[in-house]
Amino acid sequence: GKLLLMTGGYDHTVRFWEVQSGLCVRTLQFPDSPINMLRVSPDKRWLAVAGLPHIRLFKNDGQSNGHTHQLEGHTANVTGVQFQSDSNVVVSSCEDNTVKAWDLRRSNQPVLDLSHHFPVNSVALHPTEPMLLSGDQGGNVRVWDIRKSKCLREMVPDGETAIRTLSVAPDGSVLVAANNAGSVYVWRLCSPPPVAAPKASPPPQEPERAEEKQEEKEESERKAA
Repeated sequence: GKLLLMTGGYDHTVRFWEVQSGLCVRTLQFPDSPINMLRVSPDKRWLAVAGLPHIRLFKNDGQSNGHTHQLEGHTANVTGVQFQSDSNVVVSSCEDNTVKAWDLRRSNQPVLDLSHHFPVNSVALHPTEPMLLSGDQGGNVRVWDIRKSKCLREMVPDGETAIRTLSVAPDGSVLVAANNAGSVYVWRLCSPPPVAAPKASPPPQEPERAEEKQEEKEESERKAA
């Protein structure tokens, strides 16, 4: 297939551009508001379009023009959207001070609702653990257990300087955050697996000396006599 670039703008339109020719080959309308964020699901099946205050999902099949899901629950600008690795769960951050999640197999209502004290600018998912990470306008980075809806850890790297974006390494080992001052911070999320200690080898046997062998031979001969 052809390589396409997707853009969403303040003109309420998503455009698909053919990279080689530079031509716009398709458009989608988003009448609610300017577009804040686009995200394609890992399986390439969905295109999530985030605005104020809705998230709409379109089939990424090159043909459908109408949305199939409208995710309700936010009350302000949606600032970030991520898909879980299986493409069935969508998580979002918003200027209404919340992070929400939707299970596309169940309903259009949130199945998870987490609160900050400030507008939330970015959200990320851990690739292998049930963890969600969020960064807010007040300079806070939070690590959440999504099974218990519990904040496991909070980091404040630079006072009240707003966190602009978060990203987790593909292997889940580190979290990277960038703030409005242009600083980038890195945290280790998990320790590397322990290296197994090598098995102890049995101590080498000391070679028998020739004198000891000769003494044993003479003793055996005396006994035989």
